[in-house]
Amino acid sequence: MKIVIKLGTHWHRRVLLMLLCCLPFFSPEGLGFTGLSMILGWFKRLQGLTFVALLLYELYYYVKHIPSFRQKQYLKRITMFGLVALMSLLQLFCTRINGGDYETAFQRIYVMMCAYMITEIFIIMDAKMSLEALTYAFTAAAVINLAVVILFYNRMGFREQGDYWLFGQKNAMRNIVVPSITFSAILDRIKKKKYSLRTVFLMLTGVLVLIMVDSGASVAIIALYSALLLYLNISDFELLSLKAFAVIYAVLEVILVFMRRIDIFSGFIEGVLNRDVTLTNRTLIWDRAMQVIRSTPVFGDGLRELQDSKLVIGGFQASHAHNALLDITLKCGLVGAVLLAVIVALCMRQQFKMKNSALGAILGMTLGAFLIAGLVGELWNFGFYLILFTTYYLPEMAKQVELGNAYTKKRRVHIKLHA
Repeated sequence: MKIVIKLGTHWHRRVLLMLLCCLPFFSPEGLGFTGLSMILGWFKRLQGLTFVALLLYELYYYVKHIPSFRQKQYLKRITMFGLVALMSLLQLFCTRINGGDYETAFQRIYVMMCAYMITEIFIIMDAKMSLEALTYAFTAAAVINLAVVILFYNRMGFREQGDYWLFGQKNAMRNIVVPSITFSAILDRIKKKKYSLRTVFLMLTGVLVLIMVDSGASVAIIALYSALLLYLNISDFELLSLKAFAVIYAVLEVILVFMRRIDIFSGFIEGVLNRDVTLTNRTLIWDRAMQVIRSTPVFGDGLRELQDSKLVIGGFQASHAHNALLDITLKCGLVGAVLLAVIVALCMRQQFKMKNSALGAILGMTLGAFLIAGLVGELWNFGFYLILFTTYYLPEMAKQVELGNAYTKKRRVHIKLHA
């Protein structure tokens, strides 16, 4: 007896993927602050059922293909799935031994595991359909986010209650804005367009929303990212590689966070970003995070709710370290930081192989933008994970949709001689 599991027709798969992608967008805090706390219980149950269904499908796939695991394509999939599963178990372990909050840990595991399973199941099955569905899902989320900010900007006490909106705290909005621009730009390239009105709309409204909610660092990063991506699409010219972004990130990480020579950037911070030289108290949070890390360096302090956080600075508490590297080390120790670094490195390696392709160039710039954003904020979210794991399957995706559509590293000039 042969068991066959199908995800429906092409149209059904597109709708299913859009629904699956929309679920992790909604933060429980955001729903509560927008007056939708009554549905939180049912919403969490739906997230749990989705996670279980995707996990069962994944396990069924791997059990079915055990004889084929020596083949390169299956080995690649089982390697990343194993690393993501190990990272999830590590988060539970670190939370357990340090008396953290299981609900917070499960929410974070759900976001990471769902991003990977959604990417693996759909991208490999039908890349073009998946990229269309991702574009529509993120565009819808961006439009809804814009409408909520405009309609409720001066109502319901958003700014007085920690700047929480429908999709969470104000800085979390870039996790919707950046991927929405990215997937829209990729879809443009697939359809042989330089850029579409949808992409330009997402760029402009994304910057507008972030200005309205006063997310200063996100505005600067996304405005620059949008400008470079727009020029990239118009000119077919590769401006910055992911390797260049990685080097820039590493240098800034060392200088800003660890060497702490903020004064050499004081003019830019105060004049352009309109922030004080502590980057709105971020440097104080970094110092406190490093103190906590020194007390529990191996497995970190676990995942905790805001009220249980040890990041207490001057009478207020922070839920995360406001730096991606410090944050993962704070919560899962050096073991977690190394494991997650391996996952990121494996995904970046796939982009290095395909950096001259249209999809590779766009995804490389997107990962670069996220890395820079990770200097001053939390990085481990659904938007970042989805871009990260999409990059991991970039070669498989390009084979299906790219059809030779590639960027060139330098312009070519063609001269015709007429007799």
